[in-house]
Amino acid sequence: IGRKLQLKSGRTLRFIPTPFSHSAGSFMTYDEKSGILFSSDIFGAYANQGKERALFAELPDVCHSCRDAGMGQDGYICASAAAPCPISPMFRWHREMMTSNKALRYSLKATEATAPGMLAPQHGHVLTREKDIRLITRRLMELDDVGIDGVAYA
Repeated sequence: IGRKLQLKSGRTLRFIPTPFSHSAGSFMTYDEKSGILFSSDIFGAYANQGKERALFAELPDVCHSCRDAGMGQDGYICASAAAPCPISPMFRWHREMMTSNKALRYSLKATEATAPGMLAPQHGHVLTREKDIRLITRRLMELDDVGIDGVAYA
């Protein structure tokens, strides 16, 4: 999938189309040497208001056994960790920024096919652990009411 650019340094960048995730011409860039996927708007999140955000993030172990993750709530407090869910800000972002369930799932499948070792979204934390990337990918795949699919018809 996509196109490649071979740099003089020997590094190869692969450009992976993610149409309508957020806009028609969206794409991700994968650095084959480092294993970093620059995911554009995919895996983005709104900033927690009034809190400084770290550049890098690792999910607490409790997230990997969670079955709730506050799918519909901003600022959802995790019952197991008694702290704000680190994944829930991503749900609102994707519902509002992505165009549809289908576009989001297409882009997430492209992410899975790439199997990045690190993920760097345009908006949000850099994810450095493959198990966190897999978990968030799976949780976002479960997300409904994305973009036009979330519009209530009268």
